[in-house]
Amino acid sequence: MRGGVTHVVGIPDNMSGPLFDEVALHAAIQLVTVTREGEAFAVAAGLWLGGASPIVVIQNTGLLESGDAIRGTAQRMGAPVPVIVTGRGYEKMERLGVNQDHPLTRELLTR
Repeated sequence: MRGGVTHVVGIPDNMSGPLFDEVALHAAIQLVTVTREGEAFAVAAGLWLGGASPIVVIQNTGLLESGDAIRGTAQRMGAPVPVIVTGRGYEKMERLGVNQDHPLTRELLTR
């Protein structure tokens, strides 16, 4: 796929599940599911070395788990790996009265 995403690498969750389902139906994009979020960055960096254009899709809690893989693999290699990070815990925030649409909350959630 010229100039576009060739692989989606990650772990499906409640929010990204529909995206993974759609990608699985797309012949030009290969879906690669992994067992840990950090593994997604290592796989994506390897795909990039091989000439592919991967994107990583992980949950916000997995971003912390990925720190060493991001620093030790993707960043050190200079691999341009875009990331989509989905959120976890929004329903609980709403039950506690935290409004996602409030400007201060939105700023914190998008940093």
